[in-house]
Amino acid sequence: MADKYNSLLIQRTLSTKSVLQSFKRSAGAAIGKVAELANWLDVAWDMRVRGTVQADSYTPVNRDDVSSNPIVFVPRVTYGTLGLTGSSGSEYFKQWLIWVCKAYPNKYMLLCIGTQHPNSVGIVLCHIYNTSVVNAAGLPEYATGKYFALGGGEIAFGTVDYSFYQK
Repeated sequence: MADKYNSLLIQRTLSTKSVLQSFKRSAGAAIGKVAELANWLDVAWDMRVRGTVQADSYTPVNRDDVSSNPIVFVPRVTYGTLGLTGSSGSEYFKQWLIWVCKAYPNKYMLLCIGTQHPNSVGIVLCHIYNTSVVNAAGLPEYATGKYFALGGGEIAFGTVDYSFYQK
């Protein structure tokens, strides 16, 4: 505001456009806000899902925004998928680690969860430090995993300085 003798600055806050949904070809889609993120569905509201949710992977967002540790739900990987024949459990997890690093490249601090079948059905939990840092065979520099057989029994496996171990 100004007149011939004085001027006065008045600050106003203008709110962002309120929208129910927004679609932008170059920026993805949003619900409850304007779309900003390319190739994402961005939801501004709390969400409740009353049915099944299926995800190929899950990456939690840390509140400090410094890093995040991806969590991958690994599909059942068979002996045939790994190019193995017979039921040699001793080679299974070594080849499984190589497969995971190829299937999920460029992941830092990856946590894998899956149902596997080396000699019996069971659950695998595995942490790989960096899936892009592998040796010539494809083994990661550092990894640690545990297989829990459905019928009982456990197998620990992993790598230290690219050397595979299984206990």
